[in-house]
Amino acid sequence: MNALGSVITNTTLILGVGALYGTIAVKKKSALNVWLILGSLTALFTTVLVKRTISGKADIPRFLGIIFLIAVPIYLYSYLKRSDEPTNLVAKDGDDGVRTPKKVVMVMIAGLLGSALLVAVSSAVLVATVQVAAKRLGMSEAVISATIVALGTSLPELSTVIVSVKKGYGGLAFGNLLGASLMNIFLVLGTTITFSKTAIQVPMSFLQVILPLAIGIVTYMIVAIYNTKKRELTRLEGSLFIVIYLIYLLFNLVSA
Repeated sequence: MNALGSVITNTTLILGVGALYGTIAVKKKSALNVWLILGSLTALFTTVLVKRTISGKADIPRFLGIIFLIAVPIYLYSYLKRSDEPTNLVAKDGDDGVRTPKKVVMVMIAGLLGSALLVAVSSAVLVATVQVAAKRLGMSEAVISATIVALGTSLPELSTVIVSVKKGYGGLAFGNLLGASLMNIFLVLGTTITFSKTAIQVPMSFLQVILPLAIGIVTYMIVAIYNTKKRELTRLEGSLFIVIYLIYLLFNLVSA
């Protein structure tokens, strides 16, 4: 359930913290992705619920994983085709007619790769350390995956979102988070469901609380986006996302 936990973490904590640093404009392409996330989560919840009603087992059928995997190339192709909104991310060195020296560009790339490596290593160490500590405290693996591991794997997104919002590229940050969430559902979860040797059992807490909460979070995001003509997320809405994440975290800790 790490994939689902990452979706919740990305769309509440990471997005909420990013919104505290400034208003996040939501482009048309990104708004459409929110509906895709809502649809995939609803399909997951409905399928598991029907499966439990019919057979008494709350597991995820393999055909749903296959559908998610089929959706990956379709989503990527359609996303690349939706080029009606320019990103305005053209290099700014052309504004004054001065080109950035190649050495400077190489240094920037090296710094970017080094930072990414540092964040990845730090996240891996954090996940491993906290995971061992949580197991010693007697927490279930499902809770660990949905909270601690999900938080660790989402941490690299946090710095990216904060920097992007500060520099006025909030729309880029939002699209990045939604893209990561969709890939977690379509690719990561789809691969796990399809190629798992045994059926993936869904804990009752996920079926009764976590999945409905995830659907509610995305629904609230849609309302927040479309409640004004500007399609944007404000600091107030970001604060509410953080509160929702804290409630989600508290529930998991109590139920552990």
